[in-house]
Amino acid sequence: MLITCAACGRRISNRQPICPHCQFDFRGSGEGLSLDRARGRVRRDIQTRWRNQSYLGMAVAILGAAAYYWQTGGLALRLDDPPLSLYVMAGGAVWYVFSRVAGVLSGRGS
Repeated sequence: MLITCAACGRRISNRQPICPHCQFDFRGSGEGLSLDRARGRVRRDIQTRWRNQSYLGMAVAILGAAAYYWQTGGLALRLDDPPLSLYVMAGGAVWYVFSRVAGVLSGRGS
């Protein structure tokens, strides 16, 4: 039978004494994590994933800016015939901002 872990909310077997995802100890024997510590670990893991996403978005934006600089010979904005690198740079910047906002908001909930 499947149950929902009280700490991370994932479905696991009721035969598992410790959640394999967050290490919450259902028996209370001290071998796994307490509920508060397991929830804290889950929250930190989510924030770390969003932080890593923001770093990836920043890297894409920087690579797009470098490619744009290399293609145009400078950072003068060309809107008449924009190269693909301009879209890559803008997409990376949007990705960075979105993931930073999502990371901050993920740390506010319970």
